[in-house]
Amino acid sequence: MKYQKMLEDSLTLIEMIHGIVLTLSPEGKIVTFNSYLEDISGYTSEELRAKNWYDLFVAIDSRESSQANFRNLILKSDDKRLVDKIRTRNKNTLFFEWKFKTINDSDGNVIRVLGVGQDITERINNEGQLLAERSKLIERNKELTCLYGISQMFENTAISFKEALEATVELIPQAFQYPQAAKAKISFDEQIICTPGYERSPKKLSQQIVIGRENRGIVEVVYPLKFSQAPELDFHFLEEEEQLLKAVARHLTLIFEKNEAIEKSRELEAQIRHADRLATIGQLAAGIAHELNNPLGDILGFAQLAAKHPDMPDSVLADIKRIVKCCLY
Repeated sequence: MKYQKMLEDSLTLIEMIHGIVLTLSPEGKIVTFNSYLEDISGYTSEELRAKNWYDLFVAIDSRESSQANFRNLILKSDDKRLVDKIRTRNKNTLFFEWKFKTINDSDGNVIRVLGVGQDITERINNEGQLLAERSKLIERNKELTCLYGISQMFENTAISFKEALEATVELIPQAFQYPQAAKAKISFDEQIICTPGYERSPKKLSQQIVIGRENRGIVEVVYPLKFSQAPELDFHFLEEEEQLLKAVARHLTLIFEKNEAIEKSRELEAQIRHADRLATIGQLAAGIAHELNNPLGDILGFAQLAAKHPDMPDSVLADIKRIVKCCLY
């Protein structure tokens, strides 16, 4: 009676635990369990009893690795802890933190594994959200750093416009996942500037540089074939990187528009200065002409009078007519 009471108290205590309490065979077959497992999994006690844990709760593609982790764990002599996920009957995924204790026979062989699992799904999800937010902040910081660096390059009056473009094309890959592998190219009108090692590749991301509804150039980032075919790395472009390249293209568009406006302003200033010089020359010529008109008028008048003299020799008359003609024209 005493032992029956102890057993009943133990079962009551197990049922009060807010978590999964079970025993498994070394192969993972479910031997005993509390009602919490039924509640959280959606399986009935009949469906759970004597079934293999991994057949019920682990996806086929993860089953082998999960079983291997369990076997390795129960052979250890230190604290047996494991974080693993289970798939419920309605295909929801839950994360559990497990603590295991092995039950051995007199020869030291494992005959049962006692496991207690706490649901940490909410914590995992929260951590995942924090990581996602952190990732977004990192990508945003990359974008801002890249755009700020580009602005600084073109505001630096100590370097030429072409030198600023060359520095910019080196800056762009630093904002991507794999900066050592990424290569960039900027083409604008007749100018084409690339980072060393740039080559055409199917792994590329590009944006047009549009000024006044006209495609004037392109900014492009690629992963060369020798990198994009590496099996150990997943060379793909993130959505944030696509947005970054759009922002870079817009930024370069504004810079090119500003540069063209400055060039046009300089051309206009040069034309104005040329027009001013022509106006000054015209005024000077008009002044000189005015100064010459008075004596020329006198010469013309006297020449015309002399030409009317009746006894003027023909040779002299011819010279006088030439003087009149030059004064008139």
